[in-house]
Amino acid sequence: MVLVNLPNIPPINFVSAYRPPYDTPALFTIDFESLYAYNSAIFIAGDLNAKHRSWNCTRTCTYGKQLLSFAKKTNARIIAPDTPTHFHYSGSTIIDIALARNMPYDASAYALTDLSSDHLPVKFLIDTGTPPEIPKKFIPNWKNLKDHLGRQPASPPPPAVQMTLTRKLKDLLRKS
Repeated sequence: MVLVNLPNIPPINFVSAYRPPYDTPALFTIDFESLYAYNSAIFIAGDLNAKHRSWNCTRTCTYGKQLLSFAKKTNARIIAPDTPTHFHYSGSTIIDIALARNMPYDASAYALTDLSSDHLPVKFLIDTGTPPEIPKKFIPNWKNLKDHLGRQPASPPPPAVQMTLTRKLKDLLRKS
């Protein structure tokens, strides 16, 4: 997760996400709810393995229905390219998408054909209305980052992780 501060608007969290293809449907949007708690302005993007005709997939799956319903309930936008991002022997589809909430900018996406993977990278464009600047060289200050992270309070793991840890602990106790 990266927090971006731009002039004259509240900070925006940018999150890279992945949902395995055979994950538990009941837990699908719980992680998004947890991420929403960090900041109301958020941009979550990645391989969500959620298919829906609303973002040009040839079919709709359970996760796609859940994601679209969740986006509507939370006033979020789903941003997806017009062309497939994943290629499989059973067909191609768009599963690399973004969920944007409380972002005051228009956003669009397109798949890049630069790699030879079964997943194409997706470039998201966010129109802030400002002219692009000449890229500056960024050199991370690892000491400052380490110091900053050391001052942060420890946060509890997400509910799904807590449940997994609890289940594994119970299994271990039963076996001993």
